[in-house]
Amino acid sequence: METPVGILRRVIWEKGFEEELCIGSGRFKKCVKAGGAVRIVQKDSGYFVELELLGAVIEYSLINTCYPAYIIGIASLEVCITDIDLSGSTLKGLGVSIKFCIGKWGISKCWDIYNGKIRFFLVNLSEINGDLFELGALGENILVGVEE
Repeated sequence: METPVGILRRVIWEKGFEEELCIGSGRFKKCVKAGGAVRIVQKDSGYFVELELLGAVIEYSLINTCYPAYIIGIASLEVCITDIDLSGSTLKGLGVSIKFCIGKWGISKCWDIYNGKIRFFLVNLSEINGDLFELGALGENILVGVEE
């Protein structure tokens, strides 16, 4: 099966997150809340990483790299894309990690918010039961991401 053409924009995988992370204790305790989403988006021109944080959406080309998604004060959020597997123009899989850090001047603590491998499959909508027609036209092949 080939990747469908004529796609304006389709989210093929999404991971939302909401975390409150703290470092220190007592009066030295500092906490930061982080929330947002990481999406893999398919468009006619290829695949993209979309980061949504604090109501803003930023889009990057899908490459094996880490994106500094958020840096404010003592907090930073980094999203990394690894192990991209393309067969021709069809995305077959990739790794995604989200890391949140609090700290400065060499004193910091980091948390892995998400770390996983995603596999993508072409599915024909005529083979799916249920109310999934908002994804595309009946009989259309769509790319769907599944966490391993």
